[in-house]
Amino acid sequence: MGSLMYLKAHELERYIGIKFYTTRTPGINGKTRIRLSDFIVEEEITIQLSKERSNYCIFLLEKSGVDTLEAIRSIAKKLKAHEKSIGYAGLKDASAITKQFVSIPSSLLVNLNYTDQVIVINDKVKLKFLGYSHTPISLGVLRGNRFTIRVYDVDLTTVEDRIKSILRELEFNGGIPSFFGHQRFGTRRPNTHIIGKYLVLRLWDKAVHEIIGHPYPYEHERVREARILAEEGRYREALKLMPRKFWYERKILKLLNEGYKPLNILKRLPHDILKFFIQAYQAYLYNLILSKRLEYEIKPNEVVEGDIVFNVKTRSTRYEAKSREISHDEVILLPVPGCNVSTPKSFSLDIVNEVLNEEGVNFSMFKIKELGITLYGTLRYTPFKVYDFTYNLEGESIVFSFRLDKGMYATVVLREFMKCSPLYFT
Repeated sequence: MGSLMYLKAHELERYIGIKFYTTRTPGINGKTRIRLSDFIVEEEITIQLSKERSNYCIFLLEKSGVDTLEAIRSIAKKLKAHEKSIGYAGLKDASAITKQFVSIPSSLLVNLNYTDQVIVINDKVKLKFLGYSHTPISLGVLRGNRFTIRVYDVDLTTVEDRIKSILRELEFNGGIPSFFGHQRFGTRRPNTHIIGKYLVLRLWDKAVHEIIGHPYPYEHERVREARILAEEGRYREALKLMPRKFWYERKILKLLNEGYKPLNILKRLPHDILKFFIQAYQAYLYNLILSKRLEYEIKPNEVVEGDIVFNVKTRSTRYEAKSREISHDEVILLPVPGCNVSTPKSFSLDIVNEVLNEEGVNFSMFKIKELGITLYGTLRYTPFKVYDFTYNLEGESIVFSFRLDKGMYATVVLREFMKCSPLYFT
């Protein structure tokens, strides 16, 4: 069934399950992330800070050009501590300047003067002391993120009219479908969900070769050459060429060269990386479910028969019996497929099952006994709202500022305004 209401998304977005835009106004085009300062992310958390010494020291972690996990590793190395002792609320990517909160056990800092100065970990990571807390920073304290994003090369004669028109459309839609953004799948190499699908389908050989082979056009030339050699079965030569930072590829190439079978190779990889691939596939399926609803011309804020509706104000959940628009205090809960996930009913469940049937999977397949892994499903709300949205023209660029609840992607907002290749905004 084709959609008459929604515009088709860019080819690279359809590749990760995002098939439509929900606004029809032409985009402003442009590009961002030319400099790290073009994309600024600031965390908002809910935690009580104290001036009295307590179990944990709370710091503002300011980083640029590295992701959260790399920053945590640098801090742990500097403090001679275990990485798991450092608490954080969310992962922030490398292609930005980000400010987020971390906790460090006070016992690790007894010999360090940290209360009245900035601790410079390296040229990309620094810590600023904020106060003490009885509890560590964790995902539960994250409220949301504020974004400040500069977009270049926009048409100044049309940009304001288009932004205002898109804002009106988003208001009419009641928000934006809560797609998982490109960061969840990889930008230079967006195939994490493909590897995950092969794992769920028990196609071990395809999973292994998707990790080491299948070169993408935006990868470094040396990496592409190594992947081509891997596809040709020249594992020893590929291993010599593959850069050392590609730890998993190198491990797989070494084992293939030694004659190991694909399933035995996968069993030798850390569970965390295998789960990461499968979770990406779960996110892809969720994107497909949202896209399928748009294909059926269901508005982002429209409930269909069988939908699970959650009232944020009363904290109550119910199944809907008929189609309607949700109120300001309501959201729709849709399944991120996996084991033991709650499911909608009636027509809403039919849409979910249609996607799963097209993919050849079902909920129980996310229990992968061969690898000792079970991935549970969850409910994710849609649509999401954009708060405190502003924009300012500065020279030949435009600066957006807005706030999102946790788990929502700024790039999913940008795509509605820019309507161009995601390579220009991810």
